[in-house]
Amino acid sequence: MKRHWYRVEMLSGHETYLYFGSTTLNEASLMKQLGAGGFVLLEDLVYFDDNDRIQGWSEWDPHYLARVYLNPTYVISVMPMAEDLRKESRGDNTLLQLPNTLRERPEKED
Repeated sequence: MKRHWYRVEMLSGHETYLYFGSTTLNEASLMKQLGAGGFVLLEDLVYFDDNDRIQGWSEWDPHYLARVYLNPTYVISVMPMAEDLRKESRGDNTLLQLPNTLRERPEKED
């Protein structure tokens, strides 16, 4: 079955976190499931190391499986990816120059 890759931004308190992974759901089905309030399984999680190279999740933390169930309540954005990020053939990555860690959101003004 075909895998579809996504970048998903999730809210975590006052910060956001990015997940990069795949699911069997195409874009329309993914958005329908999230819109209906259903959790979505994102698998094949990868992250970008300090040198912007794609690494498997288990290389970062071997205690967890490389998948996460997304709670639609906390999904901020979903960006479809053009390809499987693990297929990268070069040593350097210019596909995405995005942070892979929590980052602070601007404080709201009263």
